[in-house]
Amino acid sequence: KLKYKNVKLIVLDGTYPVAENPILCTKEVWRPYIDKKRCEKDILEVKEGYSDFDNIMYRISEKYENIDYIPLRLGLCVNNICGQYTKNKNIIWHDSGHITEEASKELGSMLEMQLRIRNLKK
Repeated sequence: KLKYKNVKLIVLDGTYPVAENPILCTKEVWRPYIDKKRCEKDILEVKEGYSDFDNIMYRISEKYENIDYIPLRLGLCVNNICGQYTKNKNIIWHDSGHITEEASKELGSMLEMQLRIRNLKK
């Protein structure tokens, strides 16, 4: 129905913290070191966790010209490591399911760029 009304649908992936309690992955005076095994994941491991969803969405976006898929979670990874900090060293997670305003702004920039690449924003 959307295609016939000339409406574009942008599907974004979900994001999830790599640690069970991401606030314990932030550096503090009383916690100067974080447990990298618990607080960071290699980007390949994260991609593997989303591979079924990614594959479905890429197939759908190839089949339907009015559907685009943008995996925003990759914008939260730095140097192929997904953890608690953005590339600008902002904390990503303020609880176990919501990203901070600063992380949202960084993802917003990435989303804007992806929309421009797809000629969906000028």
